[in-house]
Amino acid sequence: MRIAIVHYHLEPGGVTRVIENTVSSLEKKGHEIVVLTGEPCPEGSPIFHFARVVEGLGYGDPEAGLTAEVLCQRLRDTAGPVDCWHFHNHSLGKNAALPDAIALLAEDGTRILLQIHDFAEDGRPSNYEVASRSEHLYPSGAGVHYAVISGRDRSILTYAGVPEERLHVLPNPVALPRVSGPEVGAAKVNAGGRLLFYPTRGIRRKNIGEAVFLAALLKGEGARVATSRSPDNSIWQGTHDRWAEFAKERGLPIAFGVVENPEHGGHSFEAWMAAAKAILTTSVAEGFGLAFLEPLLANKHVLGRDLVEVTGDFRKVGLKFPCLYQALLVPELWVDMDAVRDRLEELLSAHFESYQFPFSSALVDRAMETISPREGWVDFGSLEESSQEAIIQIIVDDPAYGEDVRILGDDPELAAAVPWLRKRMDMDGTASSKAIAVLDGIYSPASVGDQLDACYEHMIGDCGYPADIDGNAIVNVFLAPERFHFLRTQ
Repeated sequence: MRIAIVHYHLEPGGVTRVIENTVSSLEKKGHEIVVLTGEPCPEGSPIFHFARVVEGLGYGDPEAGLTAEVLCQRLRDTAGPVDCWHFHNHSLGKNAALPDAIALLAEDGTRILLQIHDFAEDGRPSNYEVASRSEHLYPSGAGVHYAVISGRDRSILTYAGVPEERLHVLPNPVALPRVSGPEVGAAKVNAGGRLLFYPTRGIRRKNIGEAVFLAALLKGEGARVATSRSPDNSIWQGTHDRWAEFAKERGLPIAFGVVENPEHGGHSFEAWMAAAKAILTTSVAEGFGLAFLEPLLANKHVLGRDLVEVTGDFRKVGLKFPCLYQALLVPELWVDMDAVRDRLEELLSAHFESYQFPFSSALVDRAMETISPREGWVDFGSLEESSQEAIIQIIVDDPAYGEDVRILGDDPELAAAVPWLRKRMDMDGTASSKAIAVLDGIYSPASVGDQLDACYEHMIGDCGYPADIDGNAIVNVFLAPERFHFLRTQ
């Protein structure tokens, strides 16, 4: 087949890595590939020679006047005859003309795969404001299929009306050098005791305050925490640097942005992974969930906050995560709950207004149930940074208060946090042969390429009727107040 893969840009990032894997796999199977992009492809890219620039396809000014008809024709002219079009993140609100251009492309039954990695409806109101201008944000046609990266996203699109036979789950490929012994420099990295390594750039949703809190709780256990890199985006740099300064002033055993940092030995990412006792995650939101799979390839347990909507897919295929918790609970008496509620109402109402949806105070009650999942207890990770700082200060002033912190895990009974964490830090981190087999069989680049190839073959043989897809249903799902989180606001 001749396949046209389309994305706004090919700069380094998650979607670009997926496209690179796609091109490599499909080329080996004999397909002819062209990659259409709105910006010149970096010369060092492995897909440089496949790339063609389409004017107006990039992150566009919605007032630039580009019509869907013009963009559709440019796509056709640049790609030439194709058997299947594969668009990435068409509905993200980065280009107001693209969804309607796809709808025009679909009118004659053309085979089109719309792969969604991220939703404009999911905490991106400025994106949604642009996306909602499209008359056909979720195009439908006899040959239009959708692909998502998780079971959660599949259920959302099914709820919105995408026919199940035209909806595919394509996981992101997972690849990491297998670490079976100490890498160069690992012994030096590990000189400080039990290392919890957090592979993250420290943006706000990664919940860096909880990593600092764990460092405070486990200080007496000889543990230390390290994050891999600082944020690239200046929007998040201030919050990240504030946490770094906060921890330094209080002498907490946590280091920030350690990978290839001369101040921390200049060691590689692989060396830090090899040196770690466990891989840490405190994130409150993830898309696909590489943070839960990559540690298994490095023969490490992942310790920290569970995201059931993400890890549920992995558990269904037999992977186990014995070191994850549902919530990290502190006594409600430690928190000014009236202030939290007032702040929640302020931000939640603004959030609903930004999507032009009606708001009522009853929605605050539902959101508060997420912040306080057990009577008398508050989930640390559900709070804003100022409240998190105040809680950490309690532990810094008197470490004995750490005995009052609880873990909500798989067991309905709350567990004392420090013993629970200590036990899991000392677990054998070697990934089982079954886990490795699952990763190779489902999530390896080769396997994901096979799944995509099968998806294309299915599309060529399938032609039905246009579906009635309800975009408002998708907004409703993501606006559920239980999904609102302080750390996902700007």
